[in-house]
Amino acid sequence: MNKAAKALFDTATNMSTVDAENAYQLLVKTQGVPTDIKTAAEAKLTAPVVKSPNYDVALWYYGNNNYYNAVHFTGLASKDGDTRPEVQTLMNNAAQALFDAAATMSSAEAQNAYQLLVDTVGVSADLKTKAQAKLSN
Repeated sequence: MNKAAKALFDTATNMSTVDAENAYQLLVKTQGVPTDIKTAAEAKLTAPVVKSPNYDVALWYYGNNNYYNAVHFTGLASKDGDTRPEVQTLMNNAAQALFDAAATMSSAEAQNAYQLLVDTVGVSADLKTKAQAKLSN
């Protein structure tokens, strides 16, 4: 039970908000779940979920293939404390799309894109490293 409860708690962070909430409720209500995991799940259920309006703006820009602004506004959503999995998914997709698109941009635009990727909260460390390497060239 300990391993299963721990695995469910750990994977809940990568689930949609609804699925994560269901997982935490299951952990809280199930007999035999270790006290520390049950307490942590209760804390997740009572913690306020931040839903930044910047996420919606970022989603709109992403849908319109404006990856620069999508990355910018998703970063702002992260700074606002929006830790929902869909925010990180959007950041991963928009950041990769911006990195890929930078190859066809003018030199100045590409430099701005790479700098944004390096400076923005939520961009993966791997992509930040690749963008930094492009800036150093």
